[in-house]
Amino acid sequence: MPYINKLERCDLDPHINGFSEKISTIGQLNYYITKLCLNFLKRSTISYTALNEIPGVLECVKAEFYRKIMIPFEDQKCITNGEVYND
Repeated sequence: MPYINKLERCDLDPHINGFSEKISTIGQLNYYITKLCLNFLKRSTISYTALNEIPGVLECVKAEFYRKIMIPFEDQKCITNGEVYND
């Protein structure tokens, strides 16, 4: 989960927010995430653990994004447009 303490967030957020303004396509977002992972890996000792942890982080990001963003969106669309699974 992305719940780091507020001091760490204050240190990282200006960098993240500044760069995020430059990302305008899904391809650029994909590239940025890939480069972040590769740059993190360059600063680490390459090992099975490091190679296993990066996809684990990405999977957790995906799951948390789904839980916090996509589920509420889908629930609202269901209310707006009607349930599909009750037909």
